[in-house]
Amino acid sequence: MSSISSYFVWLVSTKGNGELINPASWDGADPGFGAGTIIIVGLVGVWYVLSRVKSR
Repeated sequence: MSSISSYFVWLVSTKGNGELINPASWDGADPGFGAGTIIIVGLVGVWYVLSRVKSR
């Protein structure tokens, strides 16, 4: 879920109208911090659930 969310944030706010294979053409307002933050928070959440939440 985090990867899907970060992809759409990257697509809308980082890539903008640029070409996928040419990062120099990406004209979005965000330099990538939004998508990176979503991935990091998602990984921390997965780690928390796997290590801290007790299962039956």
